[in-house]
Amino acid sequence: MTYAEFLAQVKSDFEDDSTEFADAIPKRITLAESRIFKDAPNLPAFRTTATGSVSTATLTVPVGLRTIRGFSITVGSNEVFLERRIDSYIKDKYPATTSTAQPVYYSEINETTMLLGPTPNATYTYTLYYLRVPTGLSVSNTTTWLGTTHEDILLYATNWECAAFLIDDGATAYWKSRYEEEVARLGAEVKRIYLNEYGAGA
Repeated sequence: MTYAEFLAQVKSDFEDDSTEFADAIPKRITLAESRIFKDAPNLPAFRTTATGSVSTATLTVPVGLRTIRGFSITVGSNEVFLERRIDSYIKDKYPATTSTAQPVYYSEINETTMLLGPTPNATYTYTLYYLRVPTGLSVSNTTTWLGTTHEDILLYATNWECAAFLIDDGATAYWKSRYEEEVARLGAEVKRIYLNEYGAGA
């Protein structure tokens, strides 16, 4: 469903062609997309990677990162995954940042910075595997994976937000129920994806 089609459907569902309502819909879409990410963050469309090189103990994470799935460095021709630890563990184990070696651990210091331990003894190519909310459906981004593959869930979540905006308790309860039913099915689908990933079968 394209952005224009989506707007038309929301307006039709509420039978509201007012300018005030039309102006409110884009924000409700954004809120709906955020809700879906929180309820089903492991959807393949939310996964992405970032690559680069690192030679210091700290690394700035990409804008929009929500959850790190894994972090690796390239050693020779091999991809070596680092173990995740809390930052205090790394600081305690490697108190002297001037002491260098091949990194073994990583941690998130805060929302913008990662810490490696020990401090890299060379410049390593890295791959950061993480989850983020992708660019949402909008007038400048007229199609998205979520809007195409799971348009029902996006519509139900958006209508839930719109009903709350309109202070319509009946519609709010209805669309909340439709959304929760469908996102539960989506959760089962995500579970099957992960079972297949790890060779456990569907």
